[in-house]
Amino acid sequence: MRSVLDLNHGDLAATIHGECGGSITSFRIQTPTGSVDLLRPTPEEAILEKDGRASSCYPLVPYSNRIENGLLNFQGRLWRSERTFPNHPHTLHGHGFKGQWWVERSNASSGELAFEYEGDDFPSAYQARQRFTLSDSALTVEMILRNTGGEAMPAGMGFHPFFPKTQDTRLQVALDGVWLMAANDGIPTEHVQVPPGWDFSELRELGDVVLDHCFTGWQSQRAVIEWPSRALRVTMTAEGPLKFIILYTPAGETFFCVEPVSNMNNAFNRAEEGEENTGTVVLKPGDELSAQMRLLVQRI
Repeated sequence: MRSVLDLNHGDLAATIHGECGGSITSFRIQTPTGSVDLLRPTPEEAILEKDGRASSCYPLVPYSNRIENGLLNFQGRLWRSERTFPNHPHTLHGHGFKGQWWVERSNASSGELAFEYEGDDFPSAYQARQRFTLSDSALTVEMILRNTGGEAMPAGMGFHPFFPKTQDTRLQVALDGVWLMAANDGIPTEHVQVPPGWDFSELRELGDVVLDHCFTGWQSQRAVIEWPSRALRVTMTAEGPLKFIILYTPAGETFFCVEPVSNMNNAFNRAEEGEENTGTVVLKPGDELSAQMRLLVQRI
């Protein structure tokens, strides 16, 4: 059973590893001075260890971010899942990035991977698919989530790309609000307007801003990342329910993340409590949810 896609089109190339959580493990452009990574490159040992979290971009399915204390409340029942990390109380990012995906079809510049989940820590079995298409100027990823079980299930999805961070990296993404979090916890506590220091509605240098927050109001579903010293720009666009953005800019790292996602942190539990606008979607048996992320590459 094949689990690796090697895609090429013009100056662009991408590799996706099914055994590494269906993750993109490289996305690069050929320039006159050599190959340049547009997403952080995945260490070989991470591929061998099947560690999707160390990849260039991994799928978030069937939800983005955290389920508080690994306890999912849905339609009056409680599901308990194992901690993603022994020293972290919450469950993160669903099952897809830890699972085995397989190639269903492929050619030189496109392919499709599939993943099935039938575990007992979630309300229903489901199938997820990722369709990758590489053109002269862009990598497009479509994700489709289908409830394959006999019960309703809460659903969400997203993508977790890691972009290289240089001293002159610039970011533009227009957002209207942000969820403040409990310290070192990632569980939302208060929704506020975006503070001036976190406002990237106009293109500006990323600098030393440190964030790990869920932002709301991504109405344009567009974000721009520029590296002037590399003379390159990536414009991220999204289609479907990806109305939230996670900005993850850890201190002292050579990467940062702009994550288009469909739900806020701990969305399913908050929706069960009656909160609106969490991004939670309920899929009945046979229902599907889909979304798309496109990374357009330009020389500047």
